[in-house]
Amino acid sequence: MADRRIVVTGATGLIGRTLVRKLVEERHCVVAIGRGDRPAGLPEQVEYQAIDLSRLSPGSLRVLGSFDGIVHLAQGSGWHDFPRAAGTIASVTIAATAHLAEYAVAAGAKTFVFASSGGIYGPSARSIVETDPIRPAAELGFYLAAKASAEQLLSYFAQDLTVHILRPFFVYGQGQSRDFLIPRLLASVRSGKPVRVDGGRGPRLNPIHCDDAAAAIAVALSLQKPLVANIAGPDVATVREIAEMAALQLELAPTWEPTDRSPDDYVADISTMVAVLGVPRIRLFNGLAGLVDAGTAA
Repeated sequence: MADRRIVVTGATGLIGRTLVRKLVEERHCVVAIGRGDRPAGLPEQVEYQAIDLSRLSPGSLRVLGSFDGIVHLAQGSGWHDFPRAAGTIASVTIAATAHLAEYAVAAGAKTFVFASSGGIYGPSARSIVETDPIRPAAELGFYLAAKASAEQLLSYFAQDLTVHILRPFFVYGQGQSRDFLIPRLLASVRSGKPVRVDGGRGPRLNPIHCDDAAAAIAVALSLQKPLVANIAGPDVATVREIAEMAALQLELAPTWEPTDRSPDDYVADISTMVAVLGVPRIRLFNGLAGLVDAGTAA
């Protein structure tokens, strides 16, 4: 359905930038929420609202007016720096989710898409399916426990909103911070820094390119029935194999830091994604090639 009014939080982030452009191409009216001044490169037809989701007040969302659907992508900064950023993480991931869902109902919205995380399952020796249990909070760490908590809170809005819970696994793409796995691997290969490979291979993963993640979210906005889906890429590879792909394209020889630790595999079963949201189309080798060509991790 085109010409719907869609709110996107985290609109300046890796997935958000791509999603906003895609929704505009599909002729939706997009309201982008971010922090600070309007960012350069945002399509001119996009309405921009500077809202600090870590400091929401009861009336701060009224500027959004009415809308049809919302995608909550924003995450609190400093997620890797607990406990210093605990308040921000909880505010953006838990409190803001509740505020946004509450306002969405009042604004007449029908759909709420929440970007959770594949990390809430914990590692698994087999492919992870959506019916697998979420790990206990004590095993998740604060950030992932907050994501799991937000999922549970959203379940209470099921009578008023069609809630879609999407659980991305290792999203990557151009412009991503080195705090994340793929750019960190590319930076290590480029600089000659040894790549740590637990068990001599490192974890098995199926990372997803941000373009494929955004495409899946765009489809979810049109669904009439609630969905819980893993969002991951078409190719499974170990950390060692990913680094070797990058090294091949950079024409460099990687160096390794093997450990005796057993690797923690995070491979998502994407059957639900493929059946309902579409097939992820960017192969891992090609996605890495795009990062190398763009100078990511330079």
